Amino acid sequence: MPAPSNRNPLGAILVLGLFLSAALAAAAPGDSPGHPLMQDPSLPAPVYEALLESSGPLRNQVAGAASRRLAGEKAPDAIHAIVLMCDFSDSLLLGRFGLVEGDFPEPRQTEIYYAAHDSLFFHNLLGDVARYFEAVSGGRFTFDFTIWSHPVNLPQGMAFYGNHPTEGEQPFLLVSEVVAALDGDIDFSPYDTVILIHAGAGEETDILGDSPEQIYSTYLDPDDFRSAVEDGLLEQPFLAGGDFGGERGLDHVLILPETEYQDPVGGYGGFFGSLGVYCFEVGLRLGMLSLSDFTPAGRPDSQGIGEFGLMGYGLFVGLGWIPPQPIAFNKMLMGWLDPFEVDPGVYAAHELAPAGNPADPLACARVDVNGQEYWLLEYRLQDPDGNGIFSFADDKNGDGIPNFWDASNPPYHFPAGFFDASEDSVEALTGAEWDFFMSENSAREEGVKGAGSGVYIWHVDEGVIRDVFGGPNLYNADPAHKAVDLEEADGIQDLDSGIPSEYILGGDDDSFRGEGAAEFTPFTRPNTDTASGAATGIRFLDFGDVLLDDRGYILYVDGADTLWGKTYADRVGFTVMTSGAGSEGPALGARRTLPEGVDLRGGHVLVGDLDGGDTTDEIILTGAAGEIFVLDGNLDEYLDHDGDPGTLEPFAVGTLGGEPVRWNPPAALGDIDADGRPEIVLTAANGIYAFNADGSPVSDDTGGSFGLLQELPGVCRLPVVLDPGLGSSYLPAVVRPVDMIVVVEAGGYSLRRYAVGVPGFQQIEWEGSVPSSRPVMGAEGVFFLACGDTSGQGDHRLEIWGPDVLVQGEPPLHVTLPLGILPGPGLVLAGSLGDDPGDPTLALMVPGESGAGQTIFVDGMGNELREPILWSDRIAVASPLAPGGAFLGPDFLGRVGHFGDWQDGWPRRGGGAGDNPHPGGPLVCRIPASDLPLHQYIFPLEDGRIMARGTMGEEIPGWPLAGPGTCAGTPALGNLGGEEGSDLVAIGTFDRITGLDLGQGRLDGIPVSTVMVWNDVAEPDPVWPMDGGNIWRNGAYDTAGWNTLPEPAPGTGLVSGSHLVTPNPLHGGPLFVRGLLRSPGKARAAVYTVEGERVASTGWREVSYGDPFTLELGLDGVVTGMYLCRLEVETGGKMDYSVRTFAVVR
Repeated sequence: MPAPSNRNPLGAILVLGLFLSAALAAAAPGDSPGHPLMQDPSLPAPVYEALLESSGPLRNQVAGAASRRLAGEKAPDAIHAIVLMCDFSDSLLLGRFGLVEGDFPEPRQTEIYYAAHDSLFFHNLLGDVARYFEAVSGGRFTFDFTIWSHPVNLPQGMAFYGNHPTEGEQPFLLVSEVVAALDGDIDFSPYDTVILIHAGAGEETDILGDSPEQIYSTYLDPDDFRSAVEDGLLEQPFLAGGDFGGERGLDHVLILPETEYQDPVGGYGGFFGSLGVYCFEVGLRLGMLSLSDFTPAGRPDSQGIGEFGLMGYGLFVGLGWIPPQPIAFNKMLMGWLDPFEVDPGVYAAHELAPAGNPADPLACARVDVNGQEYWLLEYRLQDPDGNGIFSFADDKNGDGIPNFWDASNPPYHFPAGFFDASEDSVEALTGAEWDFFMSENSAREEGVKGAGSGVYIWHVDEGVIRDVFGGPNLYNADPAHKAVDLEEADGIQDLDSGIPSEYILGGDDDSFRGEGAAEFTPFTRPNTDTASGAATGIRFLDFGDVLLDDRGYILYVDGADTLWGKTYADRVGFTVMTSGAGSEGPALGARRTLPEGVDLRGGHVLVGDLDGGDTTDEIILTGAAGEIFVLDGNLDEYLDHDGDPGTLEPFAVGTLGGEPVRWNPPAALGDIDADGRPEIVLTAANGIYAFNADGSPVSDDTGGSFGLLQELPGVCRLPVVLDPGLGSSYLPAVVRPVDMIVVVEAGGYSLRRYAVGVPGFQQIEWEGSVPSSRPVMGAEGVFFLACGDTSGQGDHRLEIWGPDVLVQGEPPLHVTLPLGILPGPGLVLAGSLGDDPGDPTLALMVPGESGAGQTIFVDGMGNELREPILWSDRIAVASPLAPGGAFLGPDFLGRVGHFGDWQDGWPRRGGGAGDNPHPGGPLVCRIPASDLPLHQYIFPLEDGRIMARGTMGEEIPGWPLAGPGTCAGTPALGNLGGEEGSDLVAIGTFDRITGLDLGQGRLDGIPVSTVMVWNDVAEPDPVWPMDGGNIWRNGAYDTAGWNTLPEPAPGTGLVSGSHLVTPNPLHGGPLFVRGLLRSPGKARAAVYTVEGERVASTGWREVSYGDPFTLELGLDGVVTGMYLCRLEVETGGKMDYSVRTFAVVR
């Protein structure tokens, strides 16, 4: 019978009264007084906690389709599912009792509005699934299904499939038996998905944990089918192969329960709806990410995205009857949402339309933090019509409940019995307010509706996604660094707490809006820091009001009582700007993303005066495909080749035979042709390339290759170094003529020097040992190159070459010294020791492949002055070294002394180079904002943060800075137009996910590179402003201006106060004893009981002065107690000692 479609206002008022009633008293499902949504739709906290635990296995699913969505493959336009039903030898589908031959127990299931769980019931339920996805996809996805109306009764009981004593759950056996039973009746070829609905409730709602025989709802994807074949569970990785020609079949299966009703407990009657679980599993089928947290197992320490999205805990929002929309990230992943881009560097106002229509171009905003992190902003409007009740277009009886129009119960036609298809009308969830119940919890005051409406800000870090891709569901496993994290506007991290509370899944105050949290800035809580805690300086201001009028229109008048409807904003505005990193940090001057595909990794930034004589420097960057980019301090093109300031084109592209070359970065800058103007110089495998300041090649005779200056007689794998010649001053004036030093591999190896306009070259040659890094200048005219024997013979060496260092009647200097380590790819760092600048002792610090290194002490002619020092194995260098022994370790920042021990105050934990194959190294400078004495160090961390530390590791206010994504190389300091001092440039490159390599099981991506400039970061003339120390990249620096910790006053003995014992107390591992001498000598340490019994000691060790030394004692057998550590030293023939107490706690 047709039903009227108009809304009944009196019905709305009656239902509103029901919404305001007290929570439903505990009742068994069979005693239901009506639809659960007529009562309080939020669960008591203890019930919700139990539900979260019981539903964990359901939510902790990783679908292979998610990999394809992450890889940029959009969700299908439609799914065509065949829906099958089954029951068991010990449990039938509701309504089948007495209709199936056999001895079956009476049903335990119940239902509110239907007499049976038959094809009609599931047609209506799955129809709402289809309507849900039509709405949340903006009409871009169709859920198409066909129901086979004849259930299969299986010969085994439910526990055989749900809790087998040896096999556990057997979903493949379950579905394969059902499909096999129907294979002769159904042609499966028109379908791409099987939905199997089984008798009984899903184990995910077994909150009492008393039904282990039940079956968890699950999605079986093609990866699961392939694994099932490997495990011997299936012969082929699909079902119903005969209907598809035998080569393929159905390999997408959803296993779902007939109901979720069970376990009345804690004031709740157990009437969970099935729609949320059904939609969740379809979401997995489409490739959405499940964004809950599942670690630690059994007691997760966060709730992921909480109740704010279908693929979190939203499947049980509205008691499972009305799931909220997927969050913006999952919609974007599906290809249903195309966020508009907001540039945080441009002060501008923007607007958001309600997220309910993802096809609206204003439905979502994206604000990039760097290449891998960004925010997604969406305006979630819970009660668009403002009437205070759940509304949907097909609410025929006007009660705000998805039930049916009962023809036999006038005048309002509320359901008074079971649905009768012959005369009653179904109420479909067309046009439903899907977010109506999204932020409800048991703490919300009675009668409050729609109060969670506002702007939800999702912090996305694709770096986490890439890190955990292909494994278990760990996307949101770390509460402190999630892949997708809600910025909780009220400043209380309820979603990241493991402590049960009414707000554990979120609440109304987690959205931004003018009525409450109207700003999101570096100074609010939460703030706009990166996921790793670096300040971005980005500010979101002036979020508009959501509620425009709480008396927007009259719903109903009854005598003196008037019920008002609310008017909500159909647009919410906000403003974005960037204004420095914070009150104390450097000001961000410019930020620019290079054209997609440009890869800056390994191309350490070069800053220098390219036009030779200007007052400002230029930024020179190199890409992996032969590109050279030259930018000014505003990150505009130095030369605008196409005349369009909106584009960014390469300054030049080096080619060989018409194809781009791959540089050996970094680039160097110097006057190689003695024309009084500098040139950009690089090497590629085939030779040396050079370019003038106008982008033209230095040499026109390139043989069809652009930029080729000098073809090499072999392969070049290392960058060029420029040599200013014997007698040059340190300061790299670019107008000084320089020669080019390169390493060539041709059978053996040679170190060569070329000069433009001078025929031939100078060289030294050797065989076997492989150069580890470019040569460095350790003294005027002398170069050092570490080489490692990769054949395993141990012939590691240091080649010393002074092409201009002549002794009367002797050839140029060439000395080879043995190394005790396999050198790593980092630069040799040459530092001067001693007080005589005319006869310095050079300490050559050589980092090793394994992280630790070796120091060799030589004079200016390469003569060894003392035994080499092997560094402590606790030193792990993972980046280039800088003066002061500064470096990045895998997960720490460090400074190593010349004698291989930690400098005082180091290491510092909290970030490092990670496993970045292109790590950046530290810079050394004076930071004017710091009140710390001496020099400071700037470290580019792998995660994009730029950290600054003092000489002894002290923190510096205003740091770290939020850098441009995953570190692509060493930053640089220079004069880029700031008001005073040196400006900082940093680069980052991140592979934005674009594809999936199924053969390798990894994500493909396209490089996205970003450059950022901060103004007035350091004082002028920094000691180590870039990789290699200068524009020549030769490792030389102003040793006269170098300023580290002051050397102790000359004399003998220990420096007062330098004797340190760590750790104290000692719980395990060795004891470290540190000291500092006034002059070279030797030291030893011993440990005594308080009674004077010696329990451990070291032998004498030769130590020098100027840097701390460390002695190590093993105390494994020492019991708990107080002990004495005696440090003895001998210097200048005199003895000195110091005693310190420490504790051992076992």
